[in-house]
Amino acid sequence: VWTIDGERVADGVIITHVGPEHCGWESARLLHIGDPLGSAKESGRDVNQYIRDPEGVFSGFADRFSTTYDPEAVLPGGAEFSGYARNGVELWISESQLDTAVYMVDGSRVERWPRADPIFLCA
Repeated sequence: VWTIDGERVADGVIITHVGPEHCGWESARLLHIGDPLGSAKESGRDVNQYIRDPEGVFSGFADRFSTTYDPEAVLPGGAEFSGYARNGVELWISESQLDTAVYMVDGSRVERWPRADPIFLCA
């Protein structure tokens, strides 16, 4: 369950799920955030999708990412805690990089999750 400032986040504002097995994406995690940040998504057009892909199942789609997944990232200058957290992991963003990536911070560990554009859908 995602929270913001300790309160449960409304449905559709931020969602994280394991990639679907029938598409071969089960090793990845997909993060959907309403756009603009904090709004509930209504369709695929008003959502940003970021992907944690430690096994590279999306590596064949490099043209849909402007950066890569980095399991040992460093927070960029200007990055700020968004207020969103899930199971102790915090979502950090840099306004100048929101179209490129978000950062998941778990204590001293930082991961960069790249933004997919267009978003991936699995039927």
